Amino acid sequence: MRTTVMSLNAKVILVLLLVVLACVGLATALQRLVVDPQFSALERQEAEQDLRRCTSAIDRELEHLDRFCRDWAYWDDTWRFARGESPSYETTNLQYSSFQSAGFNALYVLDPAGRVVWGKAYSLDTETPLSINVLPAGAWPADHPLLGWMRDDPSEKAGTTDLLLSDRGPLLACARRILHSDLSGPPAGTLVIGRLLSDEMVAELANQTHVAFEVWPVDAPEQPPDVRRAVVAIGTRDATRVEPLDANRLHGYATIRDRSGRPVLALRAVVPRDISARGRDVTSFALATIAVGALALVGVLAVFLRLVVVRPLLAITSSVVAVGRSGEPAPVRCADRADELGVLAREFRTAMDKLADTRRRLEEQSFRAGMAESTEGVLHNVRNLLTPLAGELDVLRERVRRLSPEKVEAYRREVESGTAPPERRQDLEAFLALSSRTALALIVELRRDLDSMAARLEEIENILKYNERYARAPRPLEPVALGALVEDAAALLSAEERDRMTVDLRPAPAEASTIRASRPVALQILLELFHNAAASIRRADRSRGTVAVQAGAEYERERRIVHVRVADDGDGIDPADLPRVFERGFTTGGRRGLGLGLHWCANAMNAMGGRMSAESPGRGRGATIHLWFPADRPSDAGESR
Repeated sequence: MRTTVMSLNAKVILVLLLVVLACVGLATALQRLVVDPQFSALERQEAEQDLRRCTSAIDRELEHLDRFCRDWAYWDDTWRFARGESPSYETTNLQYSSFQSAGFNALYVLDPAGRVVWGKAYSLDTETPLSINVLPAGAWPADHPLLGWMRDDPSEKAGTTDLLLSDRGPLLACARRILHSDLSGPPAGTLVIGRLLSDEMVAELANQTHVAFEVWPVDAPEQPPDVRRAVVAIGTRDATRVEPLDANRLHGYATIRDRSGRPVLALRAVVPRDISARGRDVTSFALATIAVGALALVGVLAVFLRLVVVRPLLAITSSVVAVGRSGEPAPVRCADRADELGVLAREFRTAMDKLADTRRRLEEQSFRAGMAESTEGVLHNVRNLLTPLAGELDVLRERVRRLSPEKVEAYRREVESGTAPPERRQDLEAFLALSSRTALALIVELRRDLDSMAARLEEIENILKYNERYARAPRPLEPVALGALVEDAAALLSAEERDRMTVDLRPAPAEASTIRASRPVALQILLELFHNAAASIRRADRSRGTVAVQAGAEYERERRIVHVRVADDGDGIDPADLPRVFERGFTTGGRRGLGLGLHWCANAMNAMGGRMSAESPGRGRGATIHLWFPADRPSDAGESR
């Protein structure tokens, strides 16, 4: 008799299937008997809380109105106005703009006997006067809801708030005795302020509480039948009522009472049944997840190591190899994982970012240090030649000044006129002859000195030409992200330049997003172009201009290049000046002596294997500078296409 042997793998699968069935059955029972009732109870509690938020929002509006009433009532100006001592108070404080800015509809000033000293009501929507029946225009009865509190609380500082039903709808109202600013008496009367609980206000409160609700007077005939039934069911109790409307919504009902405790408003809120719906979705999803997860567990165990360990390691390795080949930081895969492999990927990415940042800073520091050292030597040599040249110019200027040509011209005219006596004529002719000889001698000396000055200027020119060759020297090139380069250049602009213009980096295709350049040099070139654009916009008297940077890929002799256009809407360039914009010392009058200059930029572009040009439709129509950067290594030129 042969015994059927079940493999361990089959046993595990069978046990897992049985466990899955048991777990699914138990979870289903728990959902129906325990979880669903709890979600329903929680949903009702949330609906009651929403109702309390709605009523609290109305209470807060009433408190805000009372604070405003208290500020106006406890004010010396209001006290004097109530006693008839401040006629300018009305024109200063009781205009419609005061109602609109404070957000109330009615304001009444009563004397101690309850007679109206001043009172008006406006519609904040139509800006027209209103009459509200619960706010009489004449004497107010002593038992008026807003005056009865004086009998209950004789304190001078007392006041009241109430919710009144008027012919214009529910009215939030408050009243305060009118006192001095230091709260001293005697009271000059009573200040009453009211705000209508309009549909717009209810909508605003609904937006604040994020609960959709409506209100009706408790005795309004237009109440919906369900609201009327809920009001009857609630009665005089301070309670709420929640009823299901359909599978997706609940109706919550509550009443709002006045100062005497009498219900005056019925409130109905529509509360989404999100909790039950989400509860059903969550529990159904949990059941499905348990079943699917348990069934998939058998297969997961077989491939666990490959999916969790081997494949992520291969992905990280490929990212590391890509970084090693390109020499530039690149996204590291699996960096979003929450396990140790994710930590490894993030740490590697952080190390690469720090290394790239350090490398970039060293390059920029080296570039600036080299420029500073070279500039220091050039300035030293030029200064040594300019110092004696300036001295010689001062000496020549002094000698020429001593000739006094005005005096010589005056004596010459006197001699030619023939009116001078013979003895004076002889003296004048001798003086003129001596002056002529002195001038001839000075001319000889000037010729010699000017030749000497020209020689020194030629030496200065030779120094500049000698140092200019460093601008054309080849520079080590590296891949540079064009977008980051433009952002870095824009960040280096002064606050005034950033306020004057907007740098608009247009989206570039993938093949034009990276250039090969010396990053510090390319950064300085873009910064110089931005400086020139800001100066051009300022010359055009624009309050704010735009510099658009757009890049595209092109091919020249089987070599991919990136064509960058830097266009501004500034003063532009005269077409006659376009051939000379890259000459040393040329300027359009905007920035002589500042920055590196377009001459240096053109030389630097040539040194990096690129070139640049300028175009402009003319004055007042902006200008565009074209930059062509290499995009491929020389060895990649044949493969780039």
